[in-house]
Amino acid sequence: MLGWNRLEPAPESYEFETFIGRPLRVAASDNLHVTLMVWVRPATPKWLFEEGVLRVYADRQVDPLGKTMSKEDNPHPYYLGPGYRGHFFALIDALDSLGASPSPL
Repeated sequence: MLGWNRLEPAPESYEFETFIGRPLRVAASDNLHVTLMVWVRPATPKWLFEEGVLRVYADRQVDPLGKTMSKEDNPHPYYLGPGYRGHFFALIDALDSLGASPSPL
């Protein structure tokens, strides 16, 4: 699992080589298939909210790792908003540029 905030620490500034480049090449050299999971929440980049994506708060008081948190510690991006979708799909398109997409059926 990779956090979006680590893969794209600033808008359109990707750290793919750092976090997936070498492991992906090693897997390919061994003819292995890889599934990549990008965590959006709790790894939402702070800049996403600065770009105007709305925050949605959940009433959950404990994170998935058991850490107690307040409402302010638990913002989610508004997934249906155009700002969010634009940035998210740009990330997916950038990941596709690695050539890691599955072959068409």
